[in-house]
Amino acid sequence: MEPDRRRWSAYQTLTGVVVGMLVAGLVVPMLVDNPSDSSGVQAGAASRRAGAGTDTGSASGDITGAAATTVVGSDLASGSTGGIGGAAGTTATGGAGAVTATDSSPIKLGFSLFDVAGASKVGFAIGVSPDQEKQAWQAFVDYVNGTGGLNGRKIVPSYSTYDLTSADSEQASCLALTQDDHVFAVMGGYNFPAANVCVVDANRTLLFNVLPFTIDEAYRSGRHVSIFMKASRLMATFARRLDEQGLLKGKRIGILDDLGGDPTESVLGALRAEVKARGGNIVHESVLSADLGAGSSRVPVEVSQMHTAKVDLVLLLSTPIFGTQFAHEAESQQWRPVYAGSDFNVWYTDVGTQNMPSSFDGSYSFSTARVGDYKAGLPESPQALRCKAIFEQMTHTKAPAYGQDFSGFIGTACDAVLTFASAARGAGPTLDQASFIAATQRLGSLDLAAWGGGSFGPGKLDLNDRTRILRWFAACKCWKPTTPFEDR
Repeated sequence: MEPDRRRWSAYQTLTGVVVGMLVAGLVVPMLVDNPSDSSGVQAGAASRRAGAGTDTGSASGDITGAAATTVVGSDLASGSTGGIGGAAGTTATGGAGAVTATDSSPIKLGFSLFDVAGASKVGFAIGVSPDQEKQAWQAFVDYVNGTGGLNGRKIVPSYSTYDLTSADSEQASCLALTQDDHVFAVMGGYNFPAANVCVVDANRTLLFNVLPFTIDEAYRSGRHVSIFMKASRLMATFARRLDEQGLLKGKRIGILDDLGGDPTESVLGALRAEVKARGGNIVHESVLSADLGAGSSRVPVEVSQMHTAKVDLVLLLSTPIFGTQFAHEAESQQWRPVYAGSDFNVWYTDVGTQNMPSSFDGSYSFSTARVGDYKAGLPESPQALRCKAIFEQMTHTKAPAYGQDFSGFIGTACDAVLTFASAARGAGPTLDQASFIAATQRLGSLDLAAWGGGSFGPGKLDLNDRTRILRWFAACKCWKPTTPFEDR
């Protein structure tokens, strides 16, 4: 499919809501487009470099390897990977920034820092700044370097800040990290499809993604590793959990999607197939334009059509901008269906649903993220506490309080860097894309600070497996977990 440049431009408006979805310290999610199609990605590359700055980080704070080991445990500190067998499956070769030397030369990693200033203009406040993000990433880079590095080789970080509301800024950030700095891998990812394509396909660089929009096409390059489930597996889990709650059989079901997050409708297709396989009766599908204005103008019509079709359950795949408008319009028509979402398009964050009407009360989300624990009175996980302890030791500052956005981001950075380090150490003395991808598949089961956890395995480069049910409460306009994480 030829990339639609106009569709990407539409994200400049749509991203405002997605930005807000960083709540609970989870990183901004967005989709990645088909990496096999990169035509047009490099056009005007030079002119788009402006606005995306890079800088090389330096180690901050002193800590001995022994002291740090007592915080996180000997598994990560020693480089043990908790292997689960052979490294069969997808591998990658070549690419910018490939590291093949077996000496002590440093390894450069790129870190994308999102600037949320543009998001505040559309009413989505989030308490994480680029400086805080950099502090968190740097703390765990320093920790890895202080506990032996990557088989004796130091990580040299390169940081690039991008504007979440600008596709051009994200493209420039990709080019700065991959073409100017020649990083071995980009950590974090981007919320515009062209920027992720820019990393894994156009510039043949590894991407260690912490965003939930990892549609299946993103894995075709063999250079994409993700914490979140890829879309097809997520949709299978979504349908299964809905069925377990008695929300499918005997129900009249509508699906709300948009071409911004699902440009080829592959996610919609996967959900449709899974719902029908479990006896669900889909009576209406609404696929809105990626353009905010065009999509919004269509919402009242789609509400009327679903209402007329007597839909009982609305499954949410669209951006919460459209979902919020849909729920308000439905309430104005005296129609109150049940709503349900998942990690896809971040239907698990408080900021994404902060403007929902009271009729959204009781809605479901099926998520792999540690969201709402603080508001539900649950203690911080042992993994999160260990990550905050490392952060405090490395920065010599007090970690933010439990429940704050930055506290959650520390967990995200910790999970990403330490998991990357485990795979890189497991790759042995010769680190390149192929050995890294092979080692990632040997990592096995992992418990995480910001997510419920899961496993990598042969041919499986998307980590998360464990999901739990969240319900939305109108009294606090927030999601709270109502079940523990489960491996099913």
